[in-house]
Amino acid sequence: MTGAAWFVRPVALTSQIDAAIRRHDWPAALAALDVLERLEPDQPDIAFRRARILRRQDRLGEAARAFDAAARLGHDTEELHRQLVLMKAQTGRMTAVEPEIRMLLGAAVDDLFAEECYEALVKGHLAGHRIDDARQCVAFWTDWQPENPLAHAAAGLVAEKLERHGEALSAYRTSLSLDPDDVALRGRVAALEVHAGRLDAAAEEYTLCLARQPDDPRMVIGLADCHVRRGAHERASRLFHEALTLELTPENEAVALTALAGLASEERQMDAAVALYRDAVRLDPRSITARFGYAAVLNALGRSDEASRHLVEAQKLSDAHRRLTDLTRQTVGEPGNADLRVEIAGILADLGLREEGARWLEAALEIDPDHARARHGLDTLEREAGAESDNMPGSIQTVTKGDT
Repeated sequence: MTGAAWFVRPVALTSQIDAAIRRHDWPAALAALDVLERLEPDQPDIAFRRARILRRQDRLGEAARAFDAAARLGHDTEELHRQLVLMKAQTGRMTAVEPEIRMLLGAAVDDLFAEECYEALVKGHLAGHRIDDARQCVAFWTDWQPENPLAHAAAGLVAEKLERHGEALSAYRTSLSLDPDDVALRGRVAALEVHAGRLDAAAEEYTLCLARQPDDPRMVIGLADCHVRRGAHERASRLFHEALTLELTPENEAVALTALAGLASEERQMDAAVALYRDAVRLDPRSITARFGYAAVLNALGRSDEASRHLVEAQKLSDAHRRLTDLTRQTVGEPGNADLRVEIAGILADLGLREEGARWLEAALEIDPDHARARHGLDTLEREAGAESDNMPGSIQTVTKGDT
């Protein structure tokens, strides 16, 4: 009896995982996998399933480690190869893998894997700013699976890239009609409603998100921002303080602090505003809003030299972002222009966004493998990243050498 119960439980968990994957509920699938792994440790199929889910969540570093674990445990090499091909596509490096993915789509693959192929192709084309290719891929996908919420969500992403916000909103709403529990997508809808100035609609969407995930700091901050824009400053302040108790990235923490600093400044609580802006700039030195706000408050307090420094930095950041926006728009019309991508990478590197810059350089080399500036830029970024890793105490590299 006990043995039979033990056997049934893993089988039931496997069924739960399969059902969660079919409805694209990645957190539920991973939670069930955690339980299954405790019951059956060191199983190649469990590691492979985890990697597959992580890849679809765009958690590519974690996915790569999980795929490595599956390979060490002896998982089927052909299945691993197919997933690694899809992961490479997601990074935007499409030239080497797109023909193989299209061949897999034309073969007798199951519907779930075909869905993964379309998803990876769309993500890859968007990562490489090949918007027309992404749009064509979405058209095939939605024609094949008109009831698939992910296909309509992908259509919305393509429309957003083209700055067709109304079209994006319509596609996202179609997706949500098919999967109302997609909190991340509902958050995108809320952000688009804010962009359109429909604050009541945005607040309603953020509230729905928080009903499902009450501790999601992005949704708390989004709702608080709606209240600021509507003039409900007290409610906004409470929400921003609530957000600061949650697990935040430094950038999101800086957003909350910057908003609170702005509210304090309006109340003429200048010392509090200065302290909040100072912390925001420390957490996110690239925040244009924090820099401009900090400069304004410092200037009001007569600290003009400090204000001038932050004002100059804010203007530099603003000019860089404006240039980035212009160049990115240009790539939509000139997807084969490698020089544009190298220029974008240079701006990103100057802003300290080296990983993003490296991806643009890789995209340039996809277009022109002999592009000297792209190759030199990528080599430089890799050298700098390696030097930082070597100088970091307790880094993975150091630990690995010691263990070996």
